[in-house]
Amino acid sequence: MPTFIGVGFSKERDPFTASRDATLLAKLQLKQEKIDLILVFTSIRYADDEIIRGIIQVVEDSSIIGCSSAGLILSEGVEKEGVLILALKSTEIRFGLGLCEDIISGQERLCGNEVARTAIKNFASYKRHLFMLISDGLIKNSSELIMGVQEILGKSFPLIGGASSDNLSFSKTYQYFQNRVLTNSAAGILWGGDMSFGLGIKHGWRPLGKPRIATDTEGNIIKKIDHHPAIRIYEEYFGKDTQDLHSNKLASMAILYPLGIYIAGEKEYLLRNALGVTPEGGLICQGEVPIDSEIRLMIGNKESCLKAAKEAAIEAKETIHNKETLLVMVFDSISRRKLLGRDAAKEIDVIKEVFGETVPIVGFYTFGEEAPLKALDYRGQTYFHNETIAILAIAK
Repeated sequence: MPTFIGVGFSKERDPFTASRDATLLAKLQLKQEKIDLILVFTSIRYADDEIIRGIIQVVEDSSIIGCSSAGLILSEGVEKEGVLILALKSTEIRFGLGLCEDIISGQERLCGNEVARTAIKNFASYKRHLFMLISDGLIKNSSELIMGVQEILGKSFPLIGGASSDNLSFSKTYQYFQNRVLTNSAAGILWGGDMSFGLGIKHGWRPLGKPRIATDTEGNIIKKIDHHPAIRIYEEYFGKDTQDLHSNKLASMAILYPLGIYIAGEKEYLLRNALGVTPEGGLICQGEVPIDSEIRLMIGNKESCLKAAKEAAIEAKETIHNKETLLVMVFDSISRRKLLGRDAAKEIDVIKEVFGETVPIVGFYTFGEEAPLKALDYRGQTYFHNETIAILAIAK
């Protein structure tokens, strides 16, 4: 039996009805009675136990995993509200699910260990190919979570995923696992068996100005750059006084001008959003910044954003050596959607230009993306990204 894929979407206001209807549509498209795996992505308004109940009413014995998001990605375009269901049935592809609950700050690496171990335990002895990680977008150190997964699976084991998001209030995000709705957790899928995959990771921002050094950092806070308050890097370029940048204007500015971290041996910079400023002038970033990192201010626009999406799609297709693509999954930064505005659906259009009009596309907008930078066969260190698009292509 080959691999069957079904996609369903609903914007019915009632969470139970929306999830039930979306699951029914996916099952109808799948044309199979039994479903092995359900991935569910919802806007924040639908993050409710009724979501799970609606799915289970249609398919009782499927594995369920997913999260909340600030927006949903479908072949038809972008939706801000609704329930998106991806249903898979296969005798070729195998899945193993893992979970870690109640993540404690400072113990993210141990949580990553637990997610990977439980996924392996539930996977049996099939050949392993790929790990997909879905984490709470508000945990403090996602980089440590990733490292924890790779301690178990291996540093070079391919890993991709995204951090769940809310409606940009940055207050609470949700993860779905089996029959439960969780928060402050991380879940994952170990993929394997008879399958091929390709990854594409790009952002489209280029460095601006001279390199700087992050001389004092603490987790996701850059306290000083070149021994001066970190906020000065923005003050020097844009002539804004400190008071102005302490307002919400910094977060809006950082969408166009994020910070880039140079990683030795990699062609792409690792991006970090600056979300706010401490009273001492430190930059609060969406992700960890190691001390002594080489920092550059980065610049981008709508055109470079769309070009990067196409390049990421081409990379993903090339790495499956033009085999028949069954499914494309997209983990896309919410900052990119904000930058593109009404043109957000154009990212989906350029992906379809590469893979074709009929290949199913599903995904969600994240508070951070988990993927390698450009590396040989994508078997290298996985990083936590901002403002990046990560594409996974599953092929026969």
